[in-house]
Amino acid sequence: MSSHCGLGSNAIIQSSILFAINKLFNKPFNDEEIRFLIAANFAESDDGVCCPGLETGLASAILAYGGFNLVGDQIVHIWQHPFGCSKKVYLAKLDIPRPQYSGSEDDDMLARSLREDLNHRGIRSYNIIMDLIPAVSEGNLKKIGDCIWDIQFGGTHLSMIQSYGHKGAEMYDFICNARYSGIEIVGMSSVGPVFFLISSDYLKIESFLENRKIEYFKRDIQNESIYSGLKVELFNK
Repeated sequence: MSSHCGLGSNAIIQSSILFAINKLFNKPFNDEEIRFLIAANFAESDDGVCCPGLETGLASAILAYGGFNLVGDQIVHIWQHPFGCSKKVYLAKLDIPRPQYSGSEDDDMLARSLREDLNHRGIRSYNIIMDLIPAVSEGNLKKIGDCIWDIQFGGTHLSMIQSYGHKGAEMYDFICNARYSGIEIVGMSSVGPVFFLISSDYLKIESFLENRKIEYFKRDIQNESIYSGLKVELFNK
């Protein structure tokens, strides 16, 4: 998975460096101030040129607090739960090229994403508060998967998949077949074409992906920092 996949690696790397520098200078900024600095100055590389990027504040929240996080407007940190310990996460990359943008982000796609999110904000907020938060608190993979399943068909994710044109049908075909095979959690990365899969029966995921000859990467979540947040330590030579 060498190409850009929308998994937040740029944001995580930049956040890690800034948290480390902050620690080196005796933490003049708290975690939330660091997160705001990252979002306000976020940049990515486009054809070798550094240009402004889009950062939601979620990557820095995961790094700071670990686990499962909810972030609101103005990157306000809303909620965290140490969900994910001792789980296997699979990342599957479909053989679909990303859309070619005129810059680091496509203006039309972003405008459509904003419009879709505004149209779905009522039901989305209700589902997060009444369904997703309780499901994560219970560790109920089936209920979490149901919530994520609904998210794939509205708001930003709908806009992102539409940006792939006719290839978007292949992406929805993958999501549907994965879910109907009994895999509890299936969702797309921020812009695709990478999908994450989690199940109580990880062999079911491997069988599904291997039968379709889909490239995948498996990650065992065992490291404490993944669900409790980053710890920066200084060492004297």
